[in-house]
Amino acid sequence: MIEDYSPARVLRDLHAGPHTKKELTAQQVAKFATARPKQYRTVLRQLNYRMLDAQFKSPGKDMISPYARFVESWRGDLNDDALEYFVGTIEVYSEAIGNQFHHLDWETPKNAATIVEKLQEAMPNAESVRGLAWLILLGQVQSTYSRNEAAITFSTIRSHKHAELVSEFFWDSGALTYYSELEIAQNRRELPSLSGIQNWCHGGAQKSNQAIVISMDSNFFRTYAPMILFNAQQLPEIDFILILCSTADAAQQLYEDADTYLSGLSVLNHQNKPQNIHFRAVSTPAWVQNERTFYATARFVALPELLETYDNIYTMDADLFVVQNPHQFLSSVSAMSLGFPKTKGLLGVPPWRRFMAGNLVANKKAADSEALNRLLNYLSVGLAAPKSWMLDQNALTFSAETKASDAPAVITRRPAVTGNFMSLWERNFRATLAH
Repeated sequence: MIEDYSPARVLRDLHAGPHTKKELTAQQVAKFATARPKQYRTVLRQLNYRMLDAQFKSPGKDMISPYARFVESWRGDLNDDALEYFVGTIEVYSEAIGNQFHHLDWETPKNAATIVEKLQEAMPNAESVRGLAWLILLGQVQSTYSRNEAAITFSTIRSHKHAELVSEFFWDSGALTYYSELEIAQNRRELPSLSGIQNWCHGGAQKSNQAIVISMDSNFFRTYAPMILFNAQQLPEIDFILILCSTADAAQQLYEDADTYLSGLSVLNHQNKPQNIHFRAVSTPAWVQNERTFYATARFVALPELLETYDNIYTMDADLFVVQNPHQFLSSVSAMSLGFPKTKGLLGVPPWRRFMAGNLVANKKAADSEALNRLLNYLSVGLAAPKSWMLDQNALTFSAETKASDAPAVITRRPAVTGNFMSLWERNFRATLAH
């Protein structure tokens, strides 16, 4: 009977989304939300993420309608902010798709202004939770043709009384660090050099004119070091610069553990112990509000100094799996002053997904380029924000919008990719921290 419908079954059917075989009621969902509030909010975030991920990866298709039908039977009176935000997201995308949003290409946004006009006409109270969801999509569409127009919308989002929902629901986290040209010009600061924040280092003399640069915190290093260090052994012709965002004492311990691993690796595979690894530990500047974002962007902050001695640099995320020879890749892109991958079509409408930060290359010319200068200026502003995930990719979009002749190039083939398997690595490591 409905009265006996258990929280576990409600969770299962909520998680199934439009694929559920049961029609939930508002009473069932409300009881579940009261009994298991954390699980309730988590499943709404997951539904929202899956819905938007499917929509942006399916240009020309309407992936929202199934979710609209799914929530219709149980949305009730929208008496909590998480559900209101999710329903608001469904509503704004439904309205946008009715005006051909699902055919939008950010590089040729022919109907973007029309979509914006229709969204503004239909928008609920902008100060409401539903209104916040509408503003987020509005700003994304505006960004395809006007940074300044979009920045006004995103400024409204940052000051919204329900702005914490943006980071909680995660998909649109980049909405909190999208800035105008004027905001960057007025608020930028000089970023410290690598030497200026370095608190510890280990490594011999430079071995190559090419370098792979990875920045990470202690936990990410311990998770991915076996793969990274093995790659370094296999690529003795490239220097590996590992920027550890940690204290000097922690970095020393990481190095000692890594050295033990490398000695064992050499014994195991009968290959030389690598001499091309350079460890640099850095302290997070006091003005940086979000250390996690700094861990991800420290490799970009380090570029100006590293380009003084290296001809070509490839910066990459720590959790990427190398599928092509980086030495050959670096040779093929050596003429690029600055380069990174571009996202095509609908998936590039969110400015924080327009260009991807996991793979970036630079040569000596980048040190004096307007493109790198714009990238670093943008980071200097966003790193002072408390919620700044996706900042790096917003910064790449700002860099790519330069009118200078040294605009960034596009990397079409990436030597390293990510995969779902990496999430298991991270879960397994996190489990060790609980003991």
